[in-house]
Amino acid sequence: MGDNMKKEDILELFREFNKSSCNVFTLEQDDFKLHLEKPEGERTAVAAAAPSKLYPQMQEEQEVASNNFFVEAPLVASFYCAPAPGEEPYVQVGDRVAEGQILFILEAMKMINEIKSPVAGRVVAIFPQDGELVEFGQRIVEIEVDHV
Repeated sequence: MGDNMKKEDILELFREFNKSSCNVFTLEQDDFKLHLEKPEGERTAVAAAAPSKLYPQMQEEQEVASNNFFVEAPLVASFYCAPAPGEEPYVQVGDRVAEGQILFILEAMKMINEIKSPVAGRVVAIFPQDGELVEFGQRIVEIEVDHV
């Protein structure tokens, strides 16, 4: 990290970037480089909020997926599908999960965060690749929720 950048400064940059309409941000300072980029889904958030008559196909897709729950990244981190390299993933597409079951882990600044399922159901999709950097709010796992 550059001599002038502190952890608090970087976290503030993350917060401000997430709130901004900016899609890409790069900062270079001596031997320190920080590159932030929002996922494609966040770039089109304004278009998705447009009236449905302009985007009827988009509205239709949202209705189809209304029974599904998306587990999103609560922080910017590295995504890992298993407890350690070479071990079995916590969950795979098609697996049934219980509420509170560990779905994946996120590592940020050497801190491991176990992310648990807030719902019971069947895993429909896992979006990032193992080891991929994920952004705050990025969809990670899609779960088809069990009906009671």
